[in-house]
Amino acid sequence: MNNRRKERILIVAKDEELRSALTDTLETAGGYTINQSSTFEEALSEILLINFDLIVTEAELPDLSGMDLLAVVGGLRPNASVIVIDDDLSAKSAVAVFRLGAVDYLYKPLNMTFVLMQIERQLESKRTEQRTVSHEEQPKQDNSRDRARRLDPR
Repeated sequence: MNNRRKERILIVAKDEELRSALTDTLETAGGYTINQSSTFEEALSEILLINFDLIVTEAELPDLSGMDLLAVVGGLRPNASVIVIDDDLSAKSAVAVFRLGAVDYLYKPLNMTFVLMQIERQLESKRTEQRTVSHEEQPKQDNSRDRARRLDPR
């Protein structure tokens, strides 16, 4: 539960109802810290200032698309996971979204319980990955110290 409170999520949606429904669900049920944007430009400003764990974006934004945002996030914040929400299911869009590095592709109408489950699954897999990476790094450091001790017992 403590880990969750530290996790930050950016919701980028032109649809105000969607933004507030996602925010309410994620803050109340998930306990996450949420930032919101309604345009690509606002989202870009947020992404430059804050390192988000997850970004949830609509495919269609008033200025540029969620796909454009996804491409930019890959370069600016490669550790941020991105979930794209589309108005309808399209195999072509889904393929494009995953090629650009999205971790999930959801379509409206959204079931908030399902969305929360998908978000928690993504963040949990990210936490597991980070734990694995930090565990793998520790033995390397210890091995180098042991090697140094063997070479110079002082």
